[in-house]
Amino acid sequence: MFDELPLISVIVPVYNVEKYLRECVESILAQSYSNIEVLLVDDGSTDESASLCDLLDREHIQVSSFHKENAGPSSARNFGIQRARGEWVSFIDADDYISPIYLETLYEAATSLGCCLSCVSGGNDFLDGDQCTLINGENIGVEPTAYSSSDFMRKMLYQEVTTGAQWRLYHRNLLGEAPFPEDIIIGEDLACMYKIVFRSQRVALVDCKRLYAYRHRLESLIRQDFRPSKAKSVLKVATRLYEDVTWMWPDLVTAAASRCFSICRTVYAQIPFGKNATEESRHYRSELWDVLSQHRKTVLFDGHARRRERLAAAIACLGEGPFTFFCRACRMTGLMQ
Repeated sequence: MFDELPLISVIVPVYNVEKYLRECVESILAQSYSNIEVLLVDDGSTDESASLCDLLDREHIQVSSFHKENAGPSSARNFGIQRARGEWVSFIDADDYISPIYLETLYEAATSLGCCLSCVSGGNDFLDGDQCTLINGENIGVEPTAYSSSDFMRKMLYQEVTTGAQWRLYHRNLLGEAPFPEDIIIGEDLACMYKIVFRSQRVALVDCKRLYAYRHRLESLIRQDFRPSKAKSVLKVATRLYEDVTWMWPDLVTAAASRCFSICRTVYAQIPFGKNATEESRHYRSELWDVLSQHRKTVLFDGHARRRERLAAAIACLGEGPFTFFCRACRMTGLMQ
């Protein structure tokens, strides 16, 4: 039955994930929607991931292995898009895995509701080393819902649904050739996803997280220490997002302020201060503080904003000193991440 349906291209960016890659690929090959191709894009791995990609290519006719110089996940996704043959495209992180009905569920949601983009609300989070049980049966107990691009974007900006590039099924025409910005290392999904949502006009949402197992690893980029490139990225994303939402969805400007505040706060909290601060880190602290100051009152009085952001905004209204102390305390205790 499913062999008569359109081909879905599943793109998997691969970088130093030899421990997880086989589990990921096997979960994709076990899909009830069988008319798929799997593109493994090795992004210059330094472990045995590249060899494993080639081995999986030899073992499975649906799997193709590609290799490129390291340039980050956005570059790997763009590389995969340019080689994908499917009418529909999905992205899976190489250290995650999916339910056997994941692609079928997203495809049926999109086609039944007449949408060219379908999503789950996020992944089922689990810590590396733990087990994550996903839905294996046909009935997930949730009916898909169609949202206008404006209504779905509101949910994204308030982080009620994820902004990640994974957790979605895209009609190929939505993506173009290189939708993911390759000069941004944090917030790259947010930087392009709102543009894709704008083009889609309608989005199908399956409000179920037990279709995608999302692994949290301590070495993930967002958990690493501060680097100037992280500040550059979030400043660029926050500025462009706020400007674009202002003309795309004027009624969502307040929601955009909440998202800009959140992403800048996360990196601001990582910047060293005192004797550990450099001139460069002080420069980016100042630039991030300018953005936080711009949006703090809007977030504070926004009843739709997450409570953690409103609390942070209230502290920010007291000044940079109290806000810095607050961010450091939260980072040390693991709160507000």
